Amino acid sequence: MLKLKPTGFQFMHEVPIDAPPSAVWKALLDVGAWFRFDDSPEFPKMKLDPRIGGLLTSSNPDGSVQWYSGMVGHIEREKLLRINGPMGMTHLPVMNTMIWELVPQKGGKATKLRFCQRTFGYITADIKKNFQGGWKQLWPQLKELAEGAKSRKRR
Repeated sequence: MLKLKPTGFQFMHEVPIDAPPSAVWKALLDVGAWFRFDDSPEFPKMKLDPRIGGLLTSSNPDGSVQWYSGMVGHIEREKLLRINGPMGMTHLPVMNTMIWELVPQKGGKATKLRFCQRTFGYITADIKKNFQGGWKQLWPQLKELAEGAKSRKRR
């Protein structure tokens, strides 16, 4: 039995993206294209149903393992996405709230992505550091997808 006490944390990341909010929004919702830590075909694929009550889930390619990561609690098209759920910490009673806010920059030609994660529950001491590091690995992939979508539009 783990000897954990309830605790919490929060952190914010800001990511400048050279693409309009519409392109960033489209990329953000395509979580299967950017939410990955390994290019291995066995790595679970993330999927998001972008509506209130829609689920953020992942599964192995063969469907043998599937899990729930969160549920959309608030959505404002091209502006804000809020997902609440265990986000991979399903073996402990814990709740995460993840908020992605898109702030137009340079007259709407660029976007500042502001991300906030708030977590509370029975968590180990290293969880905050692990999540921060994980998100920092994901941001370049989201940025590349959004900026790539912008450059494909110009052609």
